Amino acid sequence: MRLYISFLLGVLVALQLWDTINGRRLPVRNHDFSHYIVGGTVVGAGARPYQVGLIRSGEMGEPFCGGSLIAADWVSSIVVHEDYRSANDIALVKLAEPAVLGPNVGLVQLAALDKTNVDALMGETCVVSGWGTTSYGGRQSDVLLEADVIGISQATCNAQYEYDGGIDAGMVCAAAPGKDSCQGDSGGPMVVVNDVGVPILEGVVSFGRGCAYPNYAGVYTRVSFYRDWVDSKIGSSP
Repeated sequence: MRLYISFLLGVLVALQLWDTINGRRLPVRNHDFSHYIVGGTVVGAGARPYQVGLIRSGEMGEPFCGGSLIAADWVSSIVVHEDYRSANDIALVKLAEPAVLGPNVGLVQLAALDKTNVDALMGETCVVSGWGTTSYGGRQSDVLLEADVIGISQATCNAQYEYDGGIDAGMVCAAAPGKDSCQGDSGGPMVVVNDVGVPILEGVVSFGRGCAYPNYAGVYTRVSFYRDWVDSKIGSSP
């Protein structure tokens, strides 16, 4: 296996990937790629061992983007979804060196392949985590935070964003009063803990309007929709 980090493509400044489509910047009305944790609580040491933070080479400080550790080995390159635009907002990074797994560094289990059930997470408690800002346009957190949000239906999310179907089968939405992912959390994990206590990576922080704005859910890349794509790039993973 190789060491991969899943992350949101739109904010990969260090990799010179920009939130543009066909040479134009995406409108903020529909896509705000500054997405981080609002209304969160501090994550205890080792509680989210799969959480990854991306830091620009040669710099110190808080991560500019999140990610999830899903497998382990080494290689140095990037694999972007071939049909990335506003949709297909998922990518993989192979690290130059393997991660050393231990009590505080571990893998997260990927959601099983499911192309059709877009409302599978409706009503489910989802945990989103990251080092992003704690309010829209606010300061970035210097500690890892997490917040519980609740999955909503695709129809409800489409109605909120007036997308007329723009929230597609590869996306899932979640919200809770005063809680959301926000600036700096992009690419980070949204997990659902299964019946035996195992966190399952169900979503990747993608976009939203503001952070924790009333009547606007956060939008996440639906991992189950892309499981076959991930496996085709890295092989079978835990």
